Amino acid sequence: MGYRVFVRSLFWGCMLYNVFGCSSLLKAMASSKITLPSDASQVTWAHAVNSQEELKKELAGPADFLEADVSMGLLTGNEFGTLVPIMAHPPDTSSDISLEMWIDAVIHHNTGKGVKLDFKSLDAVEPSLGILQRRSEKLNFSLWLNADILYGPIHASITPVKDDLFLLLCHQYFPQAVQSVGWTTNWYPSLPQDEWHYEWMYVRKMADVIRCFGYENNYPSFTFPVRGIFASRSIRQLQWLLGVVPESSLTVWSAKDDPLEIADLKLIRQSFPPDKVFYDIPERLQNALSDVRNTFSYVPRTAFDFNADQWMTFTHGQGPQCTSYSYISNNTIVFGKSLSTAVLLKKMLHVDDDNALKVEGRIKFFKDYERRTSSYPGNHELKIVVVDVSLLSKNSTGESLDLTESDADVLWSAVNASELYSFRQTFNNNCHMFQLDTDNARSFQAWNISCHEMNADKPFDEIVKSGVQVVPYRKRLVLPAVPFMIGFVSTGEDHVVIHDFKLSDGKDIQATSDSCALELSLGLLTFILALYVFHKIA
Repeated sequence: MGYRVFVRSLFWGCMLYNVFGCSSLLKAMASSKITLPSDASQVTWAHAVNSQEELKKELAGPADFLEADVSMGLLTGNEFGTLVPIMAHPPDTSSDISLEMWIDAVIHHNTGKGVKLDFKSLDAVEPSLGILQRRSEKLNFSLWLNADILYGPIHASITPVKDDLFLLLCHQYFPQAVQSVGWTTNWYPSLPQDEWHYEWMYVRKMADVIRCFGYENNYPSFTFPVRGIFASRSIRQLQWLLGVVPESSLTVWSAKDDPLEIADLKLIRQSFPPDKVFYDIPERLQNALSDVRNTFSYVPRTAFDFNADQWMTFTHGQGPQCTSYSYISNNTIVFGKSLSTAVLLKKMLHVDDDNALKVEGRIKFFKDYERRTSSYPGNHELKIVVVDVSLLSKNSTGESLDLTESDADVLWSAVNASELYSFRQTFNNNCHMFQLDTDNARSFQAWNISCHEMNADKPFDEIVKSGVQVVPYRKRLVLPAVPFMIGFVSTGEDHVVIHDFKLSDGKDIQATSDSCALELSLGLLTFILALYVFHKIA
């Protein structure tokens, strides 16, 4: 039995066993010491614990985490002394408690409460981490290190902490700590709601910063603090980000006057596994979420997912290796810039009277993060290609084609001869949808569509009704008689994303049906085994 089938079977068993806390069981398999509940929404937070009085109160309080701000400043009564890390939120420059006093009190009380330290400027980071490092053997709690390291929505003007230096210091002093890295944000009620989201340029840049730091696949745990009113409108972007950054999660937060509603939290909770989202929100919303958390839950997507190992990626030319990288996760491909990049699905496709093929997706061109303030469009192109395998020099097995970098010239020749349709970045409209359907007169169709409409949670066929058809009629497809591959080629100085990519044919549908039946059966066996273990332990 394949490993994936086993894991997915275990998932179904867990779904059945959920009443007994299967997530906790899985966590216990990974670690003998469980410090957090399997449902991250149950974790509670004490905010702005920046004084002796607040610290004393919260150490005796019910909160699971103590959240405090660290700045360089002076202790009260010592206004002419040396600047030291103190517990204060800018613009405050003095406090009655230093970080050293604060952390010693937390260690002494040994409550097991987690600690989240929030840095608003880089100058406080290294002195603070030095204080913590000298006590590293006494730190008996979960440590989170937080900073906003990138500009974010909406046209944020607050200067972020320098990203590479923050990651470097965290990695140097406390690689085992959770690194909480986010975006500076800006919001006013008058700002149009179609701007209330984390654009692709922001999440793409975050992925680049982490990937290009040089962890060499030894990543720390990351959590991304996201503003709730933006997060609920950025589900696709954040699902993709968690998919490409290992061991990552979200921490939803809200400012005092944000119009965050329980409907926003419901959407977030339904879109992510419960152990992937923490809620650091006002008490009113935390109580409301607690009252209804068990009435709605994460709904896994049932569609077949296309992830990175199912695609081949080739680049042509030379360019910056960081920003030119293409990420694939959760039926989403986010292309890099500068280098021409071809991404081909490894699966061999064949269309005849018994095998219909349907492919659809949504496309958005977006600016590079470094050009976020520019009003000028870039020059980017995305081609859809259908590659006849006979154009390639290697023989296929009929199911897949194993190409390597040494085959790049052959591949590019085949790709250049295989264009089905080309989309281009423009000033007015950078969102498009496409559909290839061999069951419908072997047709190909494409639409220009408003980005706001394309992001709506509606069926494909309903959304395209509001679009402008750019293929003036249903383009008749002449597909190769031999097996072929479908893919995309991206070229230009900005970025493009394909999301909600779907592909189905008769084989996939049958295979998926058989696989689900097998997984449900194995899941039932897992459920029975879990019950047996539970009762033995009890």
